[in-house]
Amino acid sequence: MSEPDTAAHPLNRPLRVAVDARDLVADQRGIGVYVRALLTRFARRDDLTLTLLVRDWLPARIAPKLRLALAAPPRRGLRCSSSVPRDTDVVWHPWNGTFFGTLRPAVATIHDLIPFALPAADPALRASQQAPILRTAASARAIVCDSRFTASDVERYLDVAPHRLHSIALGVDPAFSPGDLAALPAALRGRRYVLYVGAHDPHKNVTTLIAAHRRAFPAGDVALVFTRPNLQAAEAIVCENPSLTTLVALYR
Repeated sequence: MSEPDTAAHPLNRPLRVAVDARDLVADQRGIGVYVRALLTRFARRDDLTLTLLVRDWLPARIAPKLRLALAAPPRRGLRCSSSVPRDTDVVWHPWNGTFFGTLRPAVATIHDLIPFALPAADPALRASQQAPILRTAASARAIVCDSRFTASDVERYLDVAPHRLHSIALGVDPAFSPGDLAALPAALRGRRYVLYVGAHDPHKNVTTLIAAHRRAFPAGDVALVFTRPNLQAAEAIVCENPSLTTLVALYR
């Protein structure tokens, strides 16, 4: 019997990780911050290599934008591809569903199950929102959840076995520590405010937030701050698509 080829064993070379990066630059939600923060840390490691998966027939032309989205240059070469390379060891799907098909082992992050807990009334919309998550439930070797609550929802709605679920709480990037407020928009300096940075989808119930703010601060002495416009709240101060520096200042 010949000796095993230990040089090709995954433990004796960098782990080859492919990541769905289709929204890496554009997504300004919390999910986008989460993915960029983790990929920045992955890029610093010398025990893995990254392939960023994009929906583009010429992946190389958007590679510079993807590299700029990371706060640290990769230790090793950073590949971009429109499909999962054959030599990939594991694929990570971080966008609340699976959007790239592959036969390689996959890990997926599920942030919430709103499409199942509060399904859309329109059948076509409901199906399109649920389909990526159903693909995750059917194909992912492991599913990462932001909380035990989300994990329990995955088990409840998707009938996923508990051993496939891993609850990993979100951390806080060091960038969000107390510090310089210089990037705070001029309209907010020296003023108290209520900050909401999420989406304005119906399940977020921003209408109630607006009503509560008006009731609590009828004189307008405490501002209401959004990161996207809302026609129901003309009085709100909108810091649309803030940079990370501005977002940090808003939180501070």
